[in-house]
Amino acid sequence: MLMTIFQTYKKTITVFWLLISCLLTSCLTGCALFNSILDLQDNPNIEPAARPNVESAARTLTEREQLLLEAENFYKKNDFAAAQPIFIKISRFNDGAFDPVYEQALWHLAKIYEKTNQPEKAILSLDELSLRQSRAISKNKINFSLMKNHFRITNYTLTQKIKKQIDENHKTKNFTLNELYEDLLETTTLMNDNYLQADVLFLGEIQKYFVYIMESTLAPQNDELTTHLIANYEYFFSVLKKKSYSADFKKKLSIALYDQLIKFDRYEMSEVDLVRTAPLLRFTAYCEKQKKYLVERFNNDAQ
Repeated sequence: MLMTIFQTYKKTITVFWLLISCLLTSCLTGCALFNSILDLQDNPNIEPAARPNVESAARTLTEREQLLLEAENFYKKNDFAAAQPIFIKISRFNDGAFDPVYEQALWHLAKIYEKTNQPEKAILSLDELSLRQSRAISKNKINFSLMKNHFRITNYTLTQKIKKQIDENHKTKNFTLNELYEDLLETTTLMNDNYLQADVLFLGEIQKYFVYIMESTLAPQNDELTTHLIANYEYFFSVLKKKSYSADFKKKLSIALYDQLIKFDRYEMSEVDLVRTAPLLRFTAYCEKQKKYLVERFNNDAQ
């Protein structure tokens, strides 16, 4: 009797340890597989398209998500003719109040229309994102782009209305400085010869938001954004040296540039608590140099 009980106990213990061993083996294999996926994702020697996606490994992408990825790949290659109809197809349907696929499609459409000199169509996509109170695209990004495109169609009444909305949003501080940095970087590359004067006016309005980053300790973003702002101004100043533009146009552009540099000075002087960081001082010095250059141009033109 005791022998039978002992043999039964021995078998139970053996089975128990076999189960534990199987479970440990499965867990270790799973962890190793997951870590290998992460390693592949982070490996700079592997093409991005070949890197596995952890989320897609957990579930199959929907047809709309696959279409979005396809269109985004065309967009990244600047193949707007191929990307645009796919984004339009996605934007014909939305899945309720929060549909990130729909909102990303609208945002990309707005950028395509902007790049192909169709500001009115860009505004329609941006207005839809604003009305939806998009959670996939930041409020700052939408408003910066709306202001830019309204400047391009000379709707100055709405640009001032949008400016007030941006200021109200900044009072709430519902964003990080890094998010603001990324939003400004994406929406303020203004090298479009078709809207030079409009973009100068837009830059003059938007530059005070650059100051929030320039005066911060967020490095290297504060210095990078200063360089980005200067690069935009440098592009406009390069136009003044081109023979392909008329003297009258260059005079108007010069006046617009001078006004925006003065606007920065006024903002800088009005902000008593402004932190004079190295990036901010660099842009201040740049402003002084460019104002002197413009004054010399004005004097030469007057002679």
